[in-house]
Amino acid sequence: MAKIGKERKSATKSNRSIAQPVQKVKRPQQKTKKLVSVPKKAKALPIKVHVVEDTRPIIVCPEMEDRAQPFRFRGQCPIVTCQYCTLETPTGCMSLDRKESADRSISNREIAYYKRGLFPELKEMDQKQLDNTIRRAQNRTRTAICLNMFIASIDDSDCDRSFSYVEGHSRIVDQVHNYLVQTFTDYRSWMLAYLDDEQRFADIVGRIANSEFNLGMALRLTPRKYQTFCQALKDLKHSGDS
Repeated sequence: MAKIGKERKSATKSNRSIAQPVQKVKRPQQKTKKLVSVPKKAKALPIKVHVVEDTRPIIVCPEMEDRAQPFRFRGQCPIVTCQYCTLETPTGCMSLDRKESADRSISNREIAYYKRGLFPELKEMDQKQLDNTIRRAQNRTRTAICLNMFIASIDDSDCDRSFSYVEGHSRIVDQVHNYLVQTFTDYRSWMLAYLDDEQRFADIVGRIANSEFNLGMALRLTPRKYQTFCQALKDLKHSGDS
């Protein structure tokens, strides 16, 4: 029995020597939350408002002083599309600032001086280029005035207004229609039906303005393009697509 006990002890000792080393289990590290400092809201400071009184005199536009609601402004006139607009005078109005020489027609040199702020390219033109540019601009203005009178006369008449314009059937008719929409506030699409009536245009405009401009020029079309427009308009009238 003593022998058996010795054998058991020796066996347990040998088993201990063979036993594998115990591995330590690493615990997952807990993430520490970083403290974010929240900036304190700045106190709203009152905004100081200084009201500056405009002491400049009120100017009445000389072109609209006889109307029920005349146009008034301070400083320089803001209507840059007006023919009298300029950036070279205190009021920005040639009609006001050119009173001393209003009894004579304005020269091209004067136009270039008054309009150079709005059209810087005038500074680089010689006299011939300047004359041609101003003449073309004046002709465009006169033809626009004539066409505006023609549109107004059609609107005031008892003419047929059944023509209905449909976009997309003719490129040149669309081009004329878009130009009229963008340029004349009194234009209506049914008026297209009368834009091939050269005799009517000559009778109305010639009687009022004694003008040599024809309807094609008023529509900014060359003679050939105007004939193309008239033919396309005639086709629309008879096709039933209008």
